[in-house]
Amino acid sequence: MAAAGAMLVVASAWGGQASSAIGSTDSPSDNRRTVTPTPGARLAPFAEQAKVLDRLAASSARLLGAEPPQRVATLAVTTAPDVTVPVEGASVAGETPVEATSTAERVRFSSLGRLWYADVLDGVATSSLQTWGATGSQQLSAVDCDAEGCGSEADTVTFSVANEPVQVTQPVAGQELGSSAVVSVNAPGGSIRVWLDGSQALDLAVAPYQGTVETGGLAEGSHTITVTSCDSDYLLCDGQADSVEVTVRHSLSPEIVDLKPRIFSPNGDGRKETATVSYRLDTLQDVSWQIRDRLGEVVRGPVSLGSQKAGAHSLILNGKGRAGVRLSSGSYAFVLSTSKAVGGENLVGGAERSFAIDVRAPQIDRPKASPKVIYPVKDGYRDSITLRTYLNEDVTTLKARVRDSAGRIVRTLRLGSAPEGRRSVNWNGRRASGAVVAAGNYTVTFQAQDRAGNRRTSRPGALKVSAKRLVRHTGSQTVIPKANAIATAIGDCSVVAYPARTGWKGSLTHLSNFYLCLDPSDVDLLAFTRHQISVPKAVSYGRFRVSTYGGRSVPGFPDKGLVFYEDRYGDVSNWGGLLSPRTVWHGSDKVDGDKLVTSRDKFRWWGGTSNNWWYDIKSYRVTYAWFTLG
Repeated sequence: MAAAGAMLVVASAWGGQASSAIGSTDSPSDNRRTVTPTPGARLAPFAEQAKVLDRLAASSARLLGAEPPQRVATLAVTTAPDVTVPVEGASVAGETPVEATSTAERVRFSSLGRLWYADVLDGVATSSLQTWGATGSQQLSAVDCDAEGCGSEADTVTFSVANEPVQVTQPVAGQELGSSAVVSVNAPGGSIRVWLDGSQALDLAVAPYQGTVETGGLAEGSHTITVTSCDSDYLLCDGQADSVEVTVRHSLSPEIVDLKPRIFSPNGDGRKETATVSYRLDTLQDVSWQIRDRLGEVVRGPVSLGSQKAGAHSLILNGKGRAGVRLSSGSYAFVLSTSKAVGGENLVGGAERSFAIDVRAPQIDRPKASPKVIYPVKDGYRDSITLRTYLNEDVTTLKARVRDSAGRIVRTLRLGSAPEGRRSVNWNGRRASGAVVAAGNYTVTFQAQDRAGNRRTSRPGALKVSAKRLVRHTGSQTVIPKANAIATAIGDCSVVAYPARTGWKGSLTHLSNFYLCLDPSDVDLLAFTRHQISVPKAVSYGRFRVSTYGGRSVPGFPDKGLVFYEDRYGDVSNWGGLLSPRTVWHGSDKVDGDKLVTSRDKFRWWGGTSNNWWYDIKSYRVTYAWFTLG
């Protein structure tokens, strides 16, 4: 055994206490215990080792093909959040804020049939809840969660939903309808569902809440139009409601076949200045038309068209009201009315169609480029740039134009139609032909056109194109374990001591379950030290690899060593290696350095053993690559 190194001496050197422990009839037999480290050559457990013990134990178990340690069950979420908004008994309306204080990673909220999550920031999880579609007493529950799951303890508050009422503004009670009718609703928010005699007829998703229902298939007489408030997804439609009684007449049945475009823009820009109304008459009759606003007020007409024969007809709307004044942006109803004297009775008919006028161009935020500089050479580093903007409404066309410093367009990026909200597109620093543009300063603008043909171009945003590319460098560092150790993770049954062998100055021996515990946990078996090196600053890193020179502590045993890398956030990863018993250089995983190097340009790893193994380590050699711009 002398070959194992000068630090190993016979057990009697410990005195009676050590001999008793090794020879105890309650301890398992292990003839490695004929050699032990001298008492004064041990590393002390690190004061903050507890937070990494479970991670190292789990990584060791995975590498050895075993199940992760059962101790991770102790990490299950056992805390509960505290709902602070809304408070118990609060009265809320619309989209109301939701908050809960918590010590967990995130909080799961549930209310009004919905389930959603919110991350915890500075001890508070913040979200919101749509109350459209609900009334009266409701409950909100919250539970703590982490990446693996959620706890079972919930905090629940009861609150009351008191949204403003909804109101049918047209048709009015008692109004006579023909084959169709425009329904307009005043509502504080959410979505609206329209019912005709109890059957779902129409959904109005956003304000202004106006649409057309077909009444041609209804029997003549009294009918009921009901509207209910719903949430934006129509999952909950138990909110405020309103109803009107109307009368359907079919003596004459004129039909509006189409009104297009349904949204037009009479603002003189040459795009969608007018709308065409196409209608069909079932017999000879007198025809007139008028326009009503969303409150039912007549803003143009009635305009008489005289007697028209059966068949197809059309007319043009120029977007003007009484006295030739252009109508303001908003929703309107085109109303077609007909009459005919038959047998001493005056038969009437009518049809309506919803349309809108929009003379306001979309609002577009000044674009922002991320990152500000693009390096279009295809080397994997910032080869493209993301151009972002914000739209205040849905648009039918959206495009981005990139211009050089002389104002020349070098690339047009077409996004097609786009909904309201944040929009983005990537540019690779190249022309449409694929050629790289010249290095220099550039600007980008977004141009949007809405459904009415209104068009706007944003103010320009700045970006820069660079001709630099990545330059690869390589390096290596060799460190001695004891001098380089910055922390330890030593289980209650294990020891890390030094030197490992004669002539191995600064080496470490890692002795898993040195104290022969009868039923050790996975954590009790850990014998690890933490190491780090500083690496050059870089814009990107290539492959990193830790090679370890070492071997089993005692000849004749199949003991192995373990190495685990830390990721860039300081967590123990599954990258690393299982070191064989032979005393040689042992290679570990090659891993992209961008996943490993911290924001302070440090690379860290853990070396040692577990599983009742004893392992000596003389030195570590880290090889790595890094990239700079040149």
